[in-house]
Amino acid sequence: MIFREINRNKVEALFLDFDGTLIDYHEVEDRAIRDVLSRWGVGNVEKGVQFYRRINEALWEMFRQGKIISDDIRYRRFKELFDILGLNRNAIQSNEEYLESFILHSRVEEKVLEKLDQLKEQGFKLMVLTNGFHNTQKRRLKNCGILERVDGFITSEEVEKPKPAPYMFLQAMQNLSISPEQAVMVGDSYDADIKGALNLGIEAAYIGKEIPRGKLHPFGIFQNFKSFVDYWIG
Repeated sequence: MIFREINRNKVEALFLDFDGTLIDYHEVEDRAIRDVLSRWGVGNVEKGVQFYRRINEALWEMFRQGKIISDDIRYRRFKELFDILGLNRNAIQSNEEYLESFILHSRVEEKVLEKLDQLKEQGFKLMVLTNGFHNTQKRRLKNCGILERVDGFITSEEVEKPKPAPYMFLQAMQNLSISPEQAVMVGDSYDADIKGALNLGIEAAYIGKEIPRGKLHPFGIFQNFKSFVDYWIG
């Protein structure tokens, strides 16, 4: 669904969200958490997964709101999970084990890589903007085959503030020597990706089914990244 046409001739760069846009985050997370819970001997893995998701989502939301820092997530998500499950494990070490599994299970569809190649062939600069731990996201992007196809990536840990704060967007524009009207943000989070970009005068494409009601609207809604690229270069 296209809400308004934009002048694509002015656009030199695309800012790309990673989790939920280029990769199925929930599938990767599900495989990774089930893997480690099974290895840790959790009796009811299904319950463990449910508790973890609830805790993790709440902590990341607090992080996006600036109420906690990334190190709090590293420690608290498994400390709180183990308190509920009654497990006696080191929370920091367990988080590292989970992240290794998370990296291992991070795979993207071949079609996504093909679409990135098509965008590069058309001359667009590509910058990944992702809320996440820097080293983890770098290894995931490399593992997926994305890192070699983009001009760079910026994480919330690197700039110390997650989207929708302006810092990642501003850093990306500085790195690529472009202005807001020369960029488009592509992401699946209305609050983090779409509002964050539009607040700076950067156009945005939303990946999803529908957007919340609000004053700020992306120029279009697309079912997935592949359909966005087909529209963009079609």
